[in-house]
Amino acid sequence: TLSAYYRREATQTHFSHFPAEDYEYVSRLMRENGEKSWVHAFYGRAACYVPDGVTEGIRHLTRAIELSPHSGWCYAWRANARRLTGDLRGAERDFASAVRLQPFYHRAYVWRGALLRKLGRWQEALEDLNRGLVLDPHYSLTYHERSLVRRRLGDITGALSDLDRAFLLDHRYSWVFKVGGAPSPEDLKRAILDLERAERRFAHIPSLFMWRGQLRLQAGDASSALIDFETAARMDPHHGLNLGWQGRALLESGEAERALEPLRKAVEFEPHFRIAHSWLARAEYACGQKANARGRLRMILKEKPLTPWAHYWLAAFDVEEGRLASAERALGRSLLIDGKSPEAYLLLAQLRLQRGRASSALEAAEQCLSFAPNVGRAHIAKAAALQRLGRAAESVRAYRIVLERFPYLLNTEQREQAEALLGREN
Repeated sequence: TLSAYYRREATQTHFSHFPAEDYEYVSRLMRENGEKSWVHAFYGRAACYVPDGVTEGIRHLTRAIELSPHSGWCYAWRANARRLTGDLRGAERDFASAVRLQPFYHRAYVWRGALLRKLGRWQEALEDLNRGLVLDPHYSLTYHERSLVRRRLGDITGALSDLDRAFLLDHRYSWVFKVGGAPSPEDLKRAILDLERAERRFAHIPSLFMWRGQLRLQAGDASSALIDFETAARMDPHHGLNLGWQGRALLESGEAERALEPLRKAVEFEPHFRIAHSWLARAEYACGQKANARGRLRMILKEKPLTPWAHYWLAAFDVEEGRLASAERALGRSLLIDGKSPEAYLLLAQLRLQRGRASSALEAAEQCLSFAPNVGRAHIAKAAALQRLGRAAESVRAYRIVLERFPYLLNTEQREQAEALLGREN
C-alpha cells in the first residue's frame, strides 16, 4: 500500500537534515522510480525547502494526490506548502482532507493549528494543538505554537509552561521567536513590557521572571537580566532552566567562575537541558578547565552526532588556541547540520579573515547578516573584508554602519582604521 511505501522510506532511508541534499536525493528517486505517488510526494516536500522551490513542490504534491487521492500525508504537505505561498484558504482545505484521511498524522494537526492561530481562530487552534500533543508529545513546534495561542487567550501560566517545554526540546525557541533570524530591538522592548504587565497578575511564576531575564540578556542588559534570574531562583531554587540562564548571564558578564555553580546545578536538575552543557563547557574553558570543556562537548556528540552547537564550540576553542584549519572543519560540520546559524557564520568570517581569505570571509559575514541583521561583529567583519579586497566605497559604507550603531564593539585599532577611511572619503 501507499502507506507501506511511506513507512518504508521513512524508516529505511536516511533523509538529510540539509534541504539541498534532500532535494538532490529525491531527484534521483524520481529518475529511478518514475510515476509513483510516494516519489512525487517526497520530491514535492523537498522542493518546498530549497530557494524558489515552493511552486514546483506544490505541482509534484498535486501529482502525488492525483495518483493516490486517499493519502493524508500528501494533503498535509501540500497544505504546508500553500501556507508558505500565502494561500491560507487552500491550505485549510488541504488540512481538512489530511486529517480526514489520516486522522493520526500529528503534524497535520500542529500545522493546521499554526494556520488557525494566524487566522485569529484561537480556540480552534488550541483544539488542534492539543490533539497534536496527544498523538506526539515530543514535537517542539506544538508546544511553541500552543504557547502563542495560550498567551493570546490570557493563559499566561500555560503559555510559560509550554515555552519551557519547547525550549527543552529545541533551544532556539524563546518568548520572542523569529524563524531564521534574530528579533529586532523593538520586538525585544515590546516583549519585555508585555511581561512586566503580566507580572502584576502572575508574580508567583518563576518562569515569567526567567523569560523576561532572557529577553533583557538578549537586549544587552545583563545586570537587569541577573536580577530577574535571581528573583526566579529565590522562588524555585531547583528551576533548572532558570539556573542555566543565570549561569549564562554571569558567563557573558565575564564572571565565568561564578557561572560554574548554577550551570552545574542546571544540568543536574534538568537532564534534558542539553544546550546548558555548551554554556558549562564555555565556563569551564574560561576557567582553564580546557580538557573538561572539550570532553563535555565530545560526550554530547557521542550521544547525538547531529548537535550543531557542540561542533561550533569545539571550533571556537580551536580558534582561541590558534588551530584555525581545525576550527574551519568543525564549523563546516556545524553548518551542515544547521545552515542558518548566524553565530557559526560570524565565527567563520572572523577566522577566514585571520587566514587571509577576505573573499570567503565576506561571503560568511553576509550570510550571517542575512539571518541576523543586528549582529554588530558581522558588520565589522564585512567592513574589514571589503577593505582588504580594495572595495573602498563599500568598506566606507560598512564602517559607517558600525560607527553609527555599534561603536562600542570596535577596539582602538579598528576605530582608527574606520575613522581614517571615513576621513579620506570626506
